[in-house]
Amino acid sequence: MWWRKGLLLSWILLAAVGAALVGCGGSSGEDVTAAKARPPAPCRFGGRVAPHVPDVPVIWTRGPRPAIALTCEPDKVDLGSSIVGYPTKRGGSCVAFYSAPLEEVFGAQCEPRGSKWTHLCSRPGCVHYFQHGANYTTLVGPVPARVSGVWASIGGKQVFEGVMLATVHGKLMHAIGAKEPFGFFSVYIPRCLEPSEVQLHMVTGGSKQIGLADEWDVEEAKCPPGHSANPS
Repeated sequence: MWWRKGLLLSWILLAAVGAALVGCGGSSGEDVTAAKARPPAPCRFGGRVAPHVPDVPVIWTRGPRPAIALTCEPDKVDLGSSIVGYPTKRGGSCVAFYSAPLEEVFGAQCEPRGSKWTHLCSRPGCVHYFQHGANYTTLVGPVPARVSGVWASIGGKQVFEGVMLATVHGKLMHAIGAKEPFGFFSVYIPRCLEPSEVQLHMVTGGSKQIGLADEWDVEEAKCPPGHSANPS
């Protein structure tokens, strides 16, 4: 009968430990409150993006390998956004910008095997895609691999929030099927701006300015009357 008593005692101890864990939730009430106030962004560098996208493009899940986050946006203006990369079945790779606030994918650019990402740019980098609506503006494009930072200027003022740069090389480059290192930027601004009102500045070596990316030169519908280019 001793083994039965031992078994009963073990169950009692397990129940007591379980009740204690449920009671405290594994953390203090203060920690739980903090977690609720600052939920983690649904984006992990190098991780799959499809689970966090409502209307995920088919190619992101049915290609040679799943689409991954080449960089994640930490800023509150568009928390959860990412620059996404994925390989193509015919060789080569594609990159796009996923906007979490808008729950949309913008500006997919694909380069076949061996092609340079910036071969269509007159300057070192260029705005490959631009779109605006009544309450937002987005622009994306490729830059050389040596670019270490980007920032936007609007109405003569620097804007860093909502601006991302993915620097793609090494394992990250091979994971999406790219054959050479490159950079890719995205800008999300929560108001309507005209293409001429936004400039993208490129930086290398931490602080050396290497000029502006080519602007978007395709005709677009105008912003609604009363919009302002000045950052709030």
